[in-house]
Amino acid sequence: PHEEAMAEVDANVDESAEQATAGTHPQSHRMRKKPLWWRRQAGRRGTKGQRATLLRMEGLGYVLEKKKYKPGVEGYSLVDLLAKSPGKVAASDNGESRCKDVAVSEKEYWLEIGFGRGENILTNAQIHQDRCYIGADVHQPGACTVLGRMEDAIKSGKYWDGATMFAREAKHITESTNHQPYDNVRIYCGDGIKFLHLIPSQSLSGIVLPFPDPFPNGGHEKFRFIQPDTLQSLERVLKPCGTFYLATDATEFFEWCCGIFATQGRERGWQEVAPCPDRTEWLPAISYYEQKGFDEGRSTNVRCWRCPTASDGHTP
Repeated sequence: PHEEAMAEVDANVDESAEQATAGTHPQSHRMRKKPLWWRRQAGRRGTKGQRATLLRMEGLGYVLEKKKYKPGVEGYSLVDLLAKSPGKVAASDNGESRCKDVAVSEKEYWLEIGFGRGENILTNAQIHQDRCYIGADVHQPGACTVLGRMEDAIKSGKYWDGATMFAREAKHITESTNHQPYDNVRIYCGDGIKFLHLIPSQSLSGIVLPFPDPFPNGGHEKFRFIQPDTLQSLERVLKPCGTFYLATDATEFFEWCCGIFATQGRERGWQEVAPCPDRTEWLPAISYYEQKGFDEGRSTNVRCWRCPTASDGHTP
């Protein structure tokens, strides 16, 4: 039975990669066929041990169930996203979810698209224990690494502390808690754009896009995350005046994003938040990818934009 379950996990990964490249939503640029190297990366499986971790954490309620996109039908309700209480992992765990302590409509849901090795989503979940964090990433080995860190923290009762903080003097982390670590985190193993189509309208307070693939090669601009049609998807899932945060060390991609928000975004009612909110509020850690950029002489560019309100006539 265990091997059958592992095979099902593999099949889900293959399906996610295929759908992310073949196309089930004709209006989304991310549904177009990607370059071969991207498809290989998206379809990579974790090791057998990593996939076993994924299976265990899925059973405990930390991994969101895969749902297929259907035009005009939202895949998840707010209750679906974090209502399931994580199961008991150690005798001392009470199995209660912090995000169930507050009425669903009063919760702050945050989404991180492309969380890499999880330095920021795990640190944010510890700093902002009143928020509910959802991470979406198509790379299974990376997602399994994050789930493994979460599993170890749950068993020990102590948060993972391996992140390098961007501003350690501004670090405010609460160690003592009556809840098990990371019960306010859920992971979606799949394409972030596909996931946007499955999220309820006006449900997110913030969306963080840290160091996405810049697709620097000529002719690949159409694969970049930020496109005019992406703005519509962001507007739909963000609450009125919700915020979208971008961090990248790719100059050309950064200028591309700023240009779209300055033209189509401004026409739709998006407003740049200046100065950009302090990183301790949304990007407190230096990720592996950011550090690699520093080592290679690149600097990080950050921007934040506020979603239009419903009265602007664009947000559904």
